[in-house]
Amino acid sequence: MALWVASFRVQDLDKASFSFEVHDRDGQKIADTVFYGGGQFAPPGFEGVIRRFSLEDPKNDERRQIFVYFPPEDLVGPAERTVVLLDGESIFDFAYHIEKAISADGLSPIAIIGITSGPFAVEGNAAGGIRSQEYRPATREDSPRFDNYVDFVTKTVIPWAGSDLSLPSTPEAMTIAGFSDGAQFAAWMLKEHAASFRSAIIMSPGEQVAKLSDPLPADAIAYVSAGLYEPAFLSAARATRQRFEGAGVTVALQIVHAGHDTSNWTHALIKGLYATEKAPNDMSD
Repeated sequence: MALWVASFRVQDLDKASFSFEVHDRDGQKIADTVFYGGGQFAPPGFEGVIRRFSLEDPKNDERRQIFVYFPPEDLVGPAERTVVLLDGESIFDFAYHIEKAISADGLSPIAIIGITSGPFAVEGNAAGGIRSQEYRPATREDSPRFDNYVDFVTKTVIPWAGSDLSLPSTPEAMTIAGFSDGAQFAAWMLKEHAASFRSAIIMSPGEQVAKLSDPLPADAIAYVSAGLYEPAFLSAARATRQRFEGAGVTVALQIVHAGHDTSNWTHALIKGLYATEKAPNDMSD
């Protein structure tokens, strides 16, 4: 058996957080964990429910896999807001922390609709190559996937959430959240589809949002975040903040002591849920 050891020097370790993964010689992940400053690890388990659904995607003639987190009504009451989470398979990583914030820290009850991506997205098809095409506006000229995905979110998922699941689905009650490529999609949706989402949680975007040509509603909110240890994404986040600020949008920017990984986005998602609920004027660096 081979044992490998690595060491790293990290600024502000007590504030830092990291995701660790162990892979076998074939590149398959065999274990992972998350470390938080002070020696804490993400605890398992939550009291709400995650249910799996399958929705028809008419434009692509496919069925898409959806996971929905429902908060425990006996403890906190029914959901008052709905968050559409891109890379929705990550809902299993985030659910505990979201629920803790709801039950212990005063966050309003929230339902999370996790729209899965990549190999998780399309039933019966390991569709790993479609994630970038669906999330990045820059791919629109080469593939119909991006615009089809916009239609799926706005014309299938949101109406279904309101009618079939009885979840809050007005624009004021809807937030879209994404990280990395998903952050670019979330920013674009707030920019172009404020009629569906009044707020967006934009975590570690790979590219800045395009210049806004039309004003957004006065109550639009953009929460933007990035890690100190992912400089390219931090630069894009700062530029995205400036673009939205220039358009008169209420913007919060949060910089965390983390890199481009789940530990960063767990922290950022919770902060973003608070920010989009309470609409701070600034949360700058």
